[in-house]
Amino acid sequence: MISHEKILKKIQSELNSAENAAAIDKVREHARAIKLLAELILDEEEEGVKIDQVIHTNDDHINKSTPLTNQYDNPGSLLDF
Repeated sequence: MISHEKILKKIQSELNSAENAAAIDKVREHARAIKLLAELILDEEEEGVKIDQVIHTNDDHINKSTPLTNQYDNPGSLLDF
């Protein structure tokens, strides 16, 4: 995972490049890069929340589930070892 500090430094670098660009197409190119970098930070935060929610939900489900028992009882089966 890339740290937020590195992404923010790259955003600053892209902003500086955009400010120094002479052509509007270059400014837009840098603006798109800034947008993608910002979305990367925002997506990481959202994914972190989703992963935490899934982990906690699964923990609750595991704690409430019944203990495993030997539910299969077919002595004549070829799968019994």
